[in-house]
Amino acid sequence: MPAETAESTVVALMLPDHLRGNGYGVLGLVQSMGALAAPLILGSRWVAFTPTLAFGDTAAWMLAAALAAKPITATGTSTLEKGKHA
Repeated sequence: MPAETAESTVVALMLPDHLRGNGYGVLGLVQSMGALAAPLILGSRWVAFTPTLAFGDTAAWMLAAALAAKPITATGTSTLEKGKHA
């Protein structure tokens, strides 16, 4: 998926070499927890309430994630910008 490629690139650019492996591990953990939790939460809200509420809630979380990522892209410094090449 393109998003996973971009997330891996952010990890590579934001972390020093000696922490990069740990960063990829944390990224994988967070992605897998989200991949497990999202359908469970969506399905439970679908059954307990309505599909509209379930999808509306999901859209709100997506917007919150996009807004939370904005400061990272605005303040992150890549190693390529510093003249270093990986």
